[in-house]
Amino acid sequence: MKICYAIMCHKNAQQVNDMISALNHPNAIFLIHIDKKSNIENEIDKQSNIYFCMNRIDTKWGGPSFTQTILQLYKESKVLEYDYFVLLSGQDFPIKSNRIIFDFFTQNYGKEFVDVHTFDEFKESKYRYERYNIFTNNRKLNYCFRRLQEIFGIKRNYNFMPTFYKGSNWHAVSKPCVEYVLSYVQANRKVISYFDHVDCSDEIIIQTILMQSPFKGNIMNISLWDIHWRKDASNPEVLTMNDYESLIESNKLFARKFDYNIDKQIVDRLKEHNYGT
Repeated sequence: MKICYAIMCHKNAQQVNDMISALNHPNAIFLIHIDKKSNIENEIDKQSNIYFCMNRIDTKWGGPSFTQTILQLYKESKVLEYDYFVLLSGQDFPIKSNRIIFDFFTQNYGKEFVDVHTFDEFKESKYRYERYNIFTNNRKLNYCFRRLQEIFGIKRNYNFMPTFYKGSNWHAVSKPCVEYVLSYVQANRKVISYFDHVDCSDEIIIQTILMQSPFKGNIMNISLWDIHWRKDASNPEVLTMNDYESLIESNKLFARKFDYNIDKQIVDRLKEHNYGT
């Protein structure tokens, strides 16, 4: 079993290095995308099993660039040898040991770990694909433009895609699954163009493609991340020592998000718990 940890990061180089150190293993490789706006590249550890994305993207939350970054990581991972592709952010951290993580993927080889929901569960969010979301980098302007579309009854034509799905953008999938998505994207440019104006398309595109693919039967509708949310919040809570007990008792493999500027001790305690360091 070989795992490719694909990391999207833009700040806190030491935090990224500590995550790499915790996950490092003879059968682990790392593919790192550093946001084009960031200048932390020289601070990230250089090792023989660490690779950097050649094509850096100016990644913005909620916009098409986030999806483009995920697909770029997929694309650049193709030349690497691995069994599972695990998408992480620079503010994630493992909450289980490497032995447990590798045992898990070995025992579940061929299963795809993607969080999936239908929009019937979130009908109020259908605007994300039904309306034109042109101003995804300006939430207020995008909302006003969407309201105008609702007033005038404007809906996009998406008959080419029978069903849309949504879920967390953080996932773990097999290399054949990665290759399928890339082949699909290449053969269906119309779909990718459509997603350029879908709000937070990174939380929709992978789920939508895979749920209408030969991999559908292999999808385990399970997130491997422990993420804490406040009700109606748009961003997850930053984890602190107050969350330590729940994290070590969690059945998940990873957690997010952590921030050394708020609480570094929680990561130190997790390292000590899982790795004895």
